[in-house]
Amino acid sequence: MNNIQMIDINFLHPHPDNPRKNVGDVTELADSIRHSGVMQNLTVVPYEGAYRVVIGHRRLAAAKIAGLTELPCFVSDMDANEQLITMMSENMQRKDLTPPEEAWGVQMLLDLGESDKAIRQKTGMSRTTFYHRKAMAALPKDELQKSYERGGTIADYIALEQIKDRKTREELLKVIGTKNFEFQLNRAKNRQVMKALVQDVLLLLEPVAKKLGNTPTGASHWRYIYMQKSAIDEVKKAVAEIEADSEADYSFVLSMNDYGSGWLYIYRDGPEQAQTRAKSPEEIEHERKERERGERHKALEQLHKDFEALRTAFIASFR
Repeated sequence: MNNIQMIDINFLHPHPDNPRKNVGDVTELADSIRHSGVMQNLTVVPYEGAYRVVIGHRRLAAAKIAGLTELPCFVSDMDANEQLITMMSENMQRKDLTPPEEAWGVQMLLDLGESDKAIRQKTGMSRTTFYHRKAMAALPKDELQKSYERGGTIADYIALEQIKDRKTREELLKVIGTKNFEFQLNRAKNRQVMKALVQDVLLLLEPVAKKLGNTPTGASHWRYIYMQKSAIDEVKKAVAEIEADSEADYSFVLSMNDYGSGWLYIYRDGPEQAQTRAKSPEEIEHERKERERGERHKALEQLHKDFEALRTAFIASFR
């Protein structure tokens, strides 16, 4: 079934799977159709006694405004996959799709069983664009749309891919498009780095020392390590010393803050207390600076919240 025919406009319906959800302003197109008619046929597929439009959604919307009763249509027998690919390709060539719409289109094709490679080839997407849109499609649909309407950019969504934890990504999605996003993203990245570091530290320490929730009483402070990338080397040295000491028991406390930094305290409980090492001036200074840094971050975060509340109230006052 491949022919062009005039079809009653009442039997023509927008395709429900069209990635482009908003046809935009078709006023000028409607005026042109009133004056010159529809110069290019629509492409449609039969569906339950009527037709779904595959190509020509804007023309259909404009023709209804112009008062036309029938339209020239090319009737095709495309299957569901071909229909969606055709709609995506046409919209992408015209740059009519928003990034979220491209993402949802990609997901629909994946759900229909198309492979990554096939989708890239049939839609003309580059490998990079495809995988970024695929990552966007994994985000909650409503929040993704809201974030885009707030001013979210492709760069924002690509940056979000750096965060591995799904729940954290979804929380950050809620602030994309606000001035608070970069601050929250950097904090999440610091936490992510710290989480990986903590896991590595635990793998090294737990076989030789007992993990404690709080500072022990009676045990002697033996080693202090500031949690940063170089901490692993320091922990390895400490573990080697612990393994060589058969006369004492060791325990440790990991003290982490909410901003991606912290400290590791190792305690020794046994004879030869001379091995106990007091905090160095450098360590004390580190602690002081970290406390101040934490206080500044808390103050800055509260400031962001206050400004956001003021902006929301200001916008609401014009409604």
